[in-house]
Amino acid sequence: MGIQDGLDYRGEHDFCQMTKLVMSQGLFLEGDIFGQHMIQTGSAGRPTGYNVALIEADRIGSAIAGVTGQDTPTMIGGCVINSAGQVTGYQLRDRGPYGQFTNPRIIPASDMAHVKDTGRRVDSYRGVTRLKSVLDAIRDWKETTAAQVLSAKVHSKHAIINKVSSGGMQTTAFGGHPGAETRPNQLGNEESTVEEVGDQLISYMFPGEEKTVLNAQTPSDGWLNLMEMTVAHIARGCGLPFSVVWRMTGSGPAVRADMEEADRRFLSMHRLLIKSWYRPIGARAIRAQIDAGLLPDHPNWWKIGAKKPRKQSVDFGRDMGVAINLMDRGVLDEYDFCETWLDTDFVEVANASGRAAKLFADIAEREGVSRPD
Repeated sequence: MGIQDGLDYRGEHDFCQMTKLVMSQGLFLEGDIFGQHMIQTGSAGRPTGYNVALIEADRIGSAIAGVTGQDTPTMIGGCVINSAGQVTGYQLRDRGPYGQFTNPRIIPASDMAHVKDTGRRVDSYRGVTRLKSVLDAIRDWKETTAAQVLSAKVHSKHAIINKVSSGGMQTTAFGGHPGAETRPNQLGNEESTVEEVGDQLISYMFPGEEKTVLNAQTPSDGWLNLMEMTVAHIARGCGLPFSVVWRMTGSGPAVRADMEEADRRFLSMHRLLIKSWYRPIGARAIRAQIDAGLLPDHPNWWKIGAKKPRKQSVDFGRDMGVAINLMDRGVLDEYDFCETWLDTDFVEVANASGRAAKLFADIAEREGVSRPD
């Protein structure tokens, strides 16, 4: 069993896809998400494998039955609390018919990875959705969007406004343009008021009549402003600049400042994932493989790390040049430089450089080439 493939208990996602769900559905949409450690054992009780069962946030709750429940001094939001206020377990429920929850049971906290961001509330045991500040606005957005779509559909059908003295449409001639207006000419015969020339139409009207092509002004500026205000609130809830979430505006320095702010936010979320997701899952997976005899034991097996996300930049060459100068002056160390700009680990780079140097030395010795002093 590898850490990448086969980790999902349901067998649907690899570790990267599970991590994406933890971020998108868990931290951003629902506020938190859970991963239950599932140790597989053989007939003799020896561990044979390890999986993680992702659990959506609403399956952890205080309700014994149904969909609503009441917190108690020992259970808050489905979290079992001891006298010191520490979480010792979680009440997990199964999904039943008609939106009900069934089969409540307590899972020890040691068997659960709880990914949440409670940096904005000291006493919170559960995470809060990043959309909390725009829930009401999104309902308004949904209603106004439906109205704008309906207006666009009506305008798309209503392409031309035709003002005629009779106030209505004339009868259609059998020999004229299909569906076109007709009127009697000076001889009393019906003639079409529309002439078809290729893909175009030519209209004929009496003096005083008017035909106007409709120019739909949808969506309106007010609706666009409401949409941008909602996106701005979503960006604030995510801790990201509006320009990064919606679209880049402004000059170079302003864009760089927004990208720097976004990088700090991404790094903060990365640290949260290391603490709440990578380390608990990675350590359990490695320990299970050691116990199953698939990996050799190591005193530092529990030390789990993860590479930082690659730095986002609108001028990669310029910013990387600045980073190289900082590294040369000792302000930025090699570890941070490799992780931030090269998306790799410094130890791997150093090992690769060492292997390359040894290869050059071996070739030089084999070819009889002396090395410079």
